[in-house]
Amino acid sequence: MKHKKQKRWSMVQKVAATLVITLLLCSCGGLFSLYRLEQYNLEYIYELIGELIDSSIENLEDNLDSIQTILYNVVLSDDVQNAAGNLLEAEQEGTVSGSEKNSSYNTITDCIQKNIRSDNSIVCASFFDRSNSCRSIAMTHYYQLSEEDAGTVIDEAVAASGSIILLDGTEMTGAENVLIMAMEIKEKKNLSLTHLGVIVFFVDLDTLGTELTESHDGIYVLGDIEKNYYYVLNDEEGVLDSATITVPGQNGFHVEKICGEAYFLVERTQAYDTFSYVVLTNYAELFNGTQSTYRFYMILLIISSALALIAGMVFAQWITKDIRQFIHYIQRVPDANSDQLPLYEKEVHDRDAYELKSAFNQMSHNFNELIRDNYANQLLIKETQLQALQSQMNPHFLYNALNSVYWMVKTAGHKNAAEMISSLSIMLKETISNQEFLITVEKEISIVSHYFVIQKYRYEDRLNVSIDLADDCRSLQIPKFTIQPLAENAINYGLEQMLEPCTIEVRVYREEPVPPSIREEADGEAEPEMSFSLRQADGETGSGMSPVQNPTDGQTESKKKNAPERALDYICEVRNNGPEPEEKLMEKLRSGTLLPRGNGIGLLNIEKRVRSVFGEEYGIRIFREGKFTVVQVRMRQVPLEENKDSGRQG
Repeated sequence: MKHKKQKRWSMVQKVAATLVITLLLCSCGGLFSLYRLEQYNLEYIYELIGELIDSSIENLEDNLDSIQTILYNVVLSDDVQNAAGNLLEAEQEGTVSGSEKNSSYNTITDCIQKNIRSDNSIVCASFFDRSNSCRSIAMTHYYQLSEEDAGTVIDEAVAASGSIILLDGTEMTGAENVLIMAMEIKEKKNLSLTHLGVIVFFVDLDTLGTELTESHDGIYVLGDIEKNYYYVLNDEEGVLDSATITVPGQNGFHVEKICGEAYFLVERTQAYDTFSYVVLTNYAELFNGTQSTYRFYMILLIISSALALIAGMVFAQWITKDIRQFIHYIQRVPDANSDQLPLYEKEVHDRDAYELKSAFNQMSHNFNELIRDNYANQLLIKETQLQALQSQMNPHFLYNALNSVYWMVKTAGHKNAAEMISSLSIMLKETISNQEFLITVEKEISIVSHYFVIQKYRYEDRLNVSIDLADDCRSLQIPKFTIQPLAENAINYGLEQMLEPCTIEVRVYREEPVPPSIREEADGEAEPEMSFSLRQADGETGSGMSPVQNPTDGQTESKKKNAPERALDYICEVRNNGPEPEEKLMEKLRSGTLLPRGNGIGLLNIEKRVRSVFGEEYGIRIFREGKFTVVQVRMRQVPLEENKDSGRQG
C-alpha cells in the first residue's frame, strides 16, 4: 500500500505565508481602526453641531412663542374687541356709515401696528372682517392674499376655533420663507363668542432664524411635525432647489449625497417645538482634513503592505540562502572519509546561520578535542575550578574586620570615628546581603540614616539633613536601595557642586495628606551629630554597636490606631537646594539621548526595579520646586502575601 507523500513547505514559503497573513491581519486591523475613527468623528461632529444649534433653536422657538403671544394679545385686546364689536352691531342694524366703519378699521390696525412694532420678524399683518374685507399693515414688506388664499386662511382659522394656526405662506405670497400665523377674533362680550374677523401675521423666517444661521454655517430646513419640510434657510447656492433629503430620524444623523456632493445631515426634534430642524453641512468642508488623512493612511497602508510583501520575499530568499547551503553541507558530512569532523569554512552573512556555523564548528572542535585529549581537558577543568574557588573573597571577612576595628576605635575613645565605622559596617552588611529584594520603608530609611552619618562627618556644617517618615508608611514594602542612591545623588550633584551649605530633605508620605508622625531635622551645630535616629536595618543590634532609641517608639497607642487600615499610593521624596538639574532629565535617560554618569545604582535602574514591583504607571519624577531639586518615587502598597508568594519578601 502506497503512502501519500507528505507535503513539506520550504522556509521561503513559510516566511511568505507568514508575511501575507500578517499583512492581511494588519491591513484589516488598520482599516477597521480607520473606520471606527471615522464613525467616532461623525458622532463627535454630530454632538458638536447639536450643541451649537440647540441654544439658537431654543431662542427661535421662544421668538415664535413671543409672536403667538403678540397675536393673542391683539385678538383679546379691548380696542380690537370693541372696534370689531361695533362693526358687528352696525352690520346687524344695517345703519353703518363709512366714517364709523373706517374709524373701527383704523382702531384695529393701530392696535395691531402698535403690538407688532417691537418684533422685526413680523413684516406684515392683515385684518379680515366678517365679510372678508381686508385691511393690511405693512412693516417692511407688503403682502396681499388672493381671494382664494384669503378664504383658505379664514376657513382654517375659524375651524381652529380660537387657536392659532400656522400655514405655509410661500405660495400664497410669492416670497420665500414666509410663515403665516392666523387667529379668529371671537366676541368675548357676554361670552357670545361670535365671529368678528381674523387677524393674520406674516412672519419672515430668514429674519427670525438669523441667530440660528449665525451659530453654524450650514443649510437649515424647518418643517412641521409631519416632516413636510418647506422652509430652507441659508441656502445661498440653491442646493435644495431641485433636491429632496432623507430625514435621518429623530435626533439622528447620516451622510447623504445631494446634487453630486456629500452632505452631513443632523436632525434636532423635540415634541414641544414648533418645527423639526435639519442641518446640512458640506461633508468635504467639514471633514476635509480628516478625509485627507484617511486617504493618506490608506495609500500608505497599501503601498507599505505591497513593499513589505516584495521585500519579505526577497529577504526570505537572501536570509535562507546561507541556511540552505549549510544544510547541503551537513548532508555531505557522513560521506566524508575522515577520522575527524570537518569544519564549515564557507563565508556566512546571516546571523542565525552564522550562529549555526559557529555552533557546528564548535561542536566539531569539541568532538575532535574530546577524541584526542579527553582526560587532559577534564583535569584542566578541575584545576581551573579549584583556582576560581581559591580566588574568591568572603565579603563577610571584611564586615567582621570592620566590627573589630569599631571596638578598637571606640575603646580608644574616638567616638566619631567609631560611629562612622559602625555605619559603614551596617551599610556593607546590607550591600552584600542578596537575600532581600523588598524591605520595609523603615529599614530603607535606616540604611539612608547610616549613609548620612558617614557623609555628615565628612562635610560637617556644609550638610544639613532632615528625614520625615510618616508613621503609616513604616511597614510598606520597597525595593532595597531605592532611597539611598537618591540621597547619594543629592550629595554628588547637589552638595559637591556648591560652596554654600546644602540642605537635603528625605520624606516618605502618602499621596493623601496625612500629618507626619516623625519630623527630624539636623541641628546645624558644629559638632557633627545627626538629628535622626540610627537603628540596625534588621531591627537588631549588631556586634559591638549600641542601638539608638527611635523617636516614634514612645508614641501612644491611640495615634497608631488612627493610621488608615488600607494604604494608597505613597511618595518617597529626596530634595536638595543644589543646582537645577538638566531639563527633562528622566525623559532623556529613558530615550537614551543622555547617557547616565557614575558607577552606582542609576535612576533608570531604580525605576526599572520600582516598575517591576508596582507596575508600569509607577516610577521616578524629577522637577524643580522653588530653590529645591525634587526627586520623587511613586509607589503603592504591596500585600505581604504577594511578596511571600513571589519569594521577594525582605
